Amino acid sequence: MIVKGSQRNDPIESAALIDNKADQKAKQDAAKQAIDDDIKYFQTNKIEKLMVLIGASAWSFWLIKFGLKTVEQNLQTPILGVEMGPLGYYQDKSDAQWRSFIENFHILLSATIVFLILSKGVKMFCTTQKSKTALMVFNITMGASMFIYMFRGGFLFWLFFTFINFTLGKLFSGQKIFPALLWGFNIALIFLNDKYHGFNLVHFFHTDLLQGLEDSRKDQVVSWHIMYNMTMLRVISFCMDMHWAKLQFRSLKKDKHFAECTQCQNKIICLKERQEQFHEIDEYNLLTLYSYMLYLPVLIQGPPITFNAFYSQIKSPQQTHTFKDKLKYTLRTIFIYVVFEIWIHINFGFALATRSENEKIWRKMDSMELFMCGFNTLMFIWQKFNCLWKYSRCWALWDDIEVPENMNRCVNNNYCFEGFWRSWHRGFNQWLIRYIYLPCGGSKTKHWNIWIVFTYVAIWHDLNINLILWAWGICLCLIPEIGVKQLVKKPRFYKYTRTFYWKYICAFCGGSYIIFLIFTNLIGFGTGYQTLILFLQKSFSSITGVFQFLVGLCITSCVTLYMMEMRVMEKKNF
Repeated sequence: MIVKGSQRNDPIESAALIDNKADQKAKQDAAKQAIDDDIKYFQTNKIEKLMVLIGASAWSFWLIKFGLKTVEQNLQTPILGVEMGPLGYYQDKSDAQWRSFIENFHILLSATIVFLILSKGVKMFCTTQKSKTALMVFNITMGASMFIYMFRGGFLFWLFFTFINFTLGKLFSGQKIFPALLWGFNIALIFLNDKYHGFNLVHFFHTDLLQGLEDSRKDQVVSWHIMYNMTMLRVISFCMDMHWAKLQFRSLKKDKHFAECTQCQNKIICLKERQEQFHEIDEYNLLTLYSYMLYLPVLIQGPPITFNAFYSQIKSPQQTHTFKDKLKYTLRTIFIYVVFEIWIHINFGFALATRSENEKIWRKMDSMELFMCGFNTLMFIWQKFNCLWKYSRCWALWDDIEVPENMNRCVNNNYCFEGFWRSWHRGFNQWLIRYIYLPCGGSKTKHWNIWIVFTYVAIWHDLNINLILWAWGICLCLIPEIGVKQLVKKPRFYKYTRTFYWKYICAFCGGSYIIFLIFTNLIGFGTGYQTLILFLQKSFSSITGVFQFLVGLCITSCVTLYMMEMRVMEKKNF
């Protein structure tokens, strides 16, 4: 006689479940013990804390001294890019993106308020069945209005190329050839856009209507092809998510994620899980595509969000951030803006480093001043993007759409390239991992697929030789870093990671990486590789230069000691 429910009480199955739980607990205990060992080893003692304090104080002293010197320099010999501000004080206005943002902030703020009021109205007055469609139509209307205002007649090109991507997705997604077709088309479009500067409507068909639309582009705010790179991230996300939905492919193991994610355990779907959730194939349509691509809060500058994650929140708004959380985030964003505005009034290092017309000034600097100039450039870029991306994310959060936090760690709290790129433009980093790094083999082929990833990053930003050199310079630094990390995980080498001198070797390497990180950034986004050559000449052509270089290396190595302690504490807390 078969007892009902006996299959559920199978002793073999029960024993297997118990063994599985025991294995999971053993792994968790081992991981916890490894973290505790790391904390004990990397915890700084009193002497090391004193070294960190001296290093941080010396760094701050040189930074303040350099800032004041640039202000004094501007009074003696005007620095190109530094102009009188509205409050009667000089400020760094050398960055066109930030200057445009500040000058048009009142318009942006008005647009934000109007958008949020209308969006809330659509959600409130539409019925449950129609609210999703009405919201998507609203997003398309607002975003398309912005792009038509910016691109004028060029909007037709934007519409045409996005529709081609959609057509490719509908015809070929689910087939092996599709990723190659999609990527090939969009990479080719980057080069064609650069060569033909966004094309010309009249070159295709010479009609009075097209001539009128082409003439309207003379008054455009910006050409459509300059903004297409952000669109490319979204259209590839849409098409690849549709492709994987047909194949039912997940890059994230669901059981493992739910075991580690506290939000999902509390029945609150996190952003990472949302991007893995498939939708019905017929939901990957033109309405959802253009609603996603024309979503106004992140339309111009991001942060990037995957299609799956976005559409999931259209159907079910985010629950991870309460009203109190959003209010705190808004106040934090305002504070960051105020700090950055103060910064550009008392430090003109970015204008010095990025304007070639100021070459006569920075060629007179010693190696320490050049180093601080490079550091200031990195700080400026980080603070600028931190402000821009936080504003966009704040806007989206008030609309109940959660997008990735692009800057989740201070730029000064990084000592390795891998960690730096995980925390800088984090949304883009996650996009690269999902759509390039993992499809190219992930960690199994890390040594060569990073060259594909960073070369794409360079050409995506701009077809510029300095950016290519910047990307390949990062790859050259990542390869030994990856190799050492893989090596020390092996049992026969692990014992050396607990010796007295190991963490000082790590601190020295981290300090060296900080210096190189500063100057690779200057190659890509400053005056080019000439600045790095000048820094090396100044550093090693005299005793004073060598001394200043060694002092800088000692300072960066000392602060790295504390960063390493912070990393292991982060593992314990998160």
